[in-house]
Amino acid sequence: MKRTLISTACALALCATHATARDTLGITDPTVLQRGFGAEQSFEAGAPDRVWFDKYGTSVPAGSISAMQQRWDALKAKYPDAAYFSAKAQCWIDAARAERAVRNQWGFVQEALGEADRLISAMEGGRSPELSNPPLRTVRQVRPDLWTKIQQLQQDPKMRDCLPAQRTLACTEVVLSHAGHEAWSRLFSAAEKRVATAEQMLQQAEQELQSCTPPAPPPPSPITSQKVKYQAETLFDFDKSMLKPEGRAKLDDLAAKIKGIDLEVIVATGHTDRIGTDKYNDGLSARRAQAVKAYLVHRGIDAKRTYTEAKGKRNPVTTGCNQNLKTQRQALIACLAPDRRVEVEVVGTKSASE
Repeated sequence: MKRTLISTACALALCATHATARDTLGITDPTVLQRGFGAEQSFEAGAPDRVWFDKYGTSVPAGSISAMQQRWDALKAKYPDAAYFSAKAQCWIDAARAERAVRNQWGFVQEALGEADRLISAMEGGRSPELSNPPLRTVRQVRPDLWTKIQQLQQDPKMRDCLPAQRTLACTEVVLSHAGHEAWSRLFSAAEKRVATAEQMLQQAEQELQSCTPPAPPPPSPITSQKVKYQAETLFDFDKSMLKPEGRAKLDDLAAKIKGIDLEVIVATGHTDRIGTDKYNDGLSARRAQAVKAYLVHRGIDAKRTYTEAKGKRNPVTTGCNQNLKTQRQALIACLAPDRRVEVEVVGTKSASE
């Protein structure tokens, strides 16, 4: 009689511990809270159906875990910095291996390998896997508050560049899902212990995130200054300031190139040869510079960043043009052609790759 009382007391204590562990997990699925002969045995409660068997099979083929590990190893060698999803895939493989070692026959091993395959296949195909976790038959959510914390950390802007925190947080998801499987299989005490591990990992991820040094800002784009010289005859008829068709084509090409940079300023400077008075040449060079500006603005260049200058005949580039203006006028005009020009200086920034 004494032994019976002791056994009964121990059983009651065990049940009390079991119930306490169950209550701390924050389980919301009513089927997991059912016990005994009244427990539901439906698909909603986790009973496998034909679709599940078609996807996962009835058992884990020999060597499947090793094969999955080999795929992960090859992927890790190719993409050593693929932290989040790479770590998550490895932790799913580890979870499958651990449950296979204790002869888990509930289907969790197949589902864990399925999750590893989902992540690895996406990365092998050059795609980013879905961040959310698909529902699994043998897993029920435990501790919704921890899942909320995981989502908050995932959305932290600093997480993108913090590889250690990414790895820890990814594996926290798997550990919490593993605890959800243990809760589904009514191993509430084991689930409670695994949840405690997940809590520690979350704290570690937060600490790693705070300790991560933010990446150095990208170097400022280099300042570029380019001066393009156009012979006046290319843009204008002799002694004129109206753009010719071939001149507009040249400026079309320049405008297209300017749109590829972060423009600071454009200066169009008109020059003439030495033939004629200072007043006339200053006016002609000004009109030609204005014509270039007007056309560039017409092509979409910011007028507020486009300026003109008129140098007239003050900055010649030719030497040795000694022909007589009266007797060798055409020869002199031809010799002085380089002096008749419009220089367009473009100042802006562009990326180093451009």
